[in-house]
Amino acid sequence: MSKARSSSKNLVILTTHFGMNFSGGSTATHEIFKRLEDEFDQIVVICNKIGDHRFKKAEFRLFSNIWEAYKILRSISNRDIIYYGDFYNSVLFVWAKKKFYFTYHDNWPEMKNTSSYDYIKSIFYIPAYKAILRSAEKVIAVSKYKKRFIEKFNSGVKVVYNGYNVSEDKDKNQFREKNKIIMVGNIDRRKYHIARRLFKSIDPDFKGEIDIYGHLINKDLAEKLNSFSFVNIKGFVPSIPYRSYNCLLHTSIIENLPIALCEAIIHHLPVVAFDVGGISEVVNPSNGILVPPFDVTRMKHSIDSILSGKQEFSFSNNDLANFNWDIAAREYLKIMQS
Repeated sequence: MSKARSSSKNLVILTTHFGMNFSGGSTATHEIFKRLEDEFDQIVVICNKIGDHRFKKAEFRLFSNIWEAYKILRSISNRDIIYYGDFYNSVLFVWAKKKFYFTYHDNWPEMKNTSSYDYIKSIFYIPAYKAILRSAEKVIAVSKYKKRFIEKFNSGVKVVYNGYNVSEDKDKNQFREKNKIIMVGNIDRRKYHIARRLFKSIDPDFKGEIDIYGHLINKDLAEKLNSFSFVNIKGFVPSIPYRSYNCLLHTSIIENLPIALCEAIIHHLPVVAFDVGGISEVVNPSNGILVPPFDVTRMKHSIDSILSGKQEFSFSNNDLANFNWDIAAREYLKIMQS
């Protein structure tokens, strides 16, 4: 990659959780800027939690509340700096009058009505995101679906798809066990509320397993899911053994564009998901089945058709041509140099 402009040799990343073991958004920030690390003389990461990462020269400045983050941000000189954010606390750039770039990974305003808790959060989150989108120099959308929303606030928006991570070579010798379904994503109401309804429709004598990978955000919901005899809560693991399964099930009712779907498809694992958000930008008849939102009956039939072998998939190599971390990193650099 070409060197960044001499007038912008330092990078400040403002986020909450930084690393590969939190969420799709935090993974994307890590994967993209790890590839751009040598483009900058210095990288400062302002966050409240540090996870697994592969950065060599990043300087971390931790905060415990938003006001501490604001003070840290204000203490940094504007000289030769590119500011970048990926979460709601990028509103601090607006308050501190910093020029910044932003990637919108989140799911507001759709999240507003998922629970009373999210409704309360929306009172702050929605105005904060609107201010962020209006003020950013450029906004990056990770789906065409979300680009349409962002354009209401900022015309300088570009779609850059996230990449995907391929499981380590050790799982190449794994074989697909019969009637094994995988679900990937942190366990919260948005992703798994409908899963309970689906599981209730499955025969209790189902001779198979549904393994769920992800952090237990909502432990009460995780316990309810785990009460089904065929469900196994696996928690977070750094490398997911996709090749051991027959299909990936995704029951989220609100989405942007999940990285896990790309990871499943590259391992030739068919996807069954609700047709929401930007999911149709990656899932098509060659690699999965899209189900009308909330239609649990059709979702169950779709799963049955895959497990029984009635549904076959071709998995075109072109499905994920634009979902590549190296391509994404190059596009980010172009945007920040423009």
